[in-house]
Amino acid sequence: MCRWQLAFLLFWTTSCNSSKLHNEPSLDSEWQVPPAGSIVAADSIEVDEDLSKGLYFSVYLKVPQTIGGGGTQYYELDAKYGHGEAKSEIVMPRGGEHLQPLIHRKDAHHFIIGFIPGKAFGGDTSFLEYYQVTGNMQGISIEPLKSFQIN
Repeated sequence: MCRWQLAFLLFWTTSCNSSKLHNEPSLDSEWQVPPAGSIVAADSIEVDEDLSKGLYFSVYLKVPQTIGGGGTQYYELDAKYGHGEAKSEIVMPRGGEHLQPLIHRKDAHHFIIGFIPGKAFGGDTSFLEYYQVTGNMQGISIEPLKSFQIN
């Protein structure tokens, strides 16, 4: 990750309030998708490989320029591990456009993308795992873990 990208990521996370800093949603209200181009979740960790000092494994989700319709919300996913990069899209569950995507760090090589149903689903505060991003010196993979449908 370039130093300016790291500086931006650090600036972005430190300029948010403490609940946003830890990627935790407000369970008091429904999530409203921010404007196109907004970063909605991000996390990074320094790569622990011996020859990779100063390199990072980072993942962030951004609202695309074209917002999904018909109850479907897409997010652009950008993952970097050292000098490698992977880009993809994730699709929130149909009917779940009000679900805030979150990123939880599982360990030094895995980030889990998911959501907390919250107020819209009877106050359920459990983190539901949805996608896994894996990074190592061999590459980056992005895979769905579960399927959900919101009625």
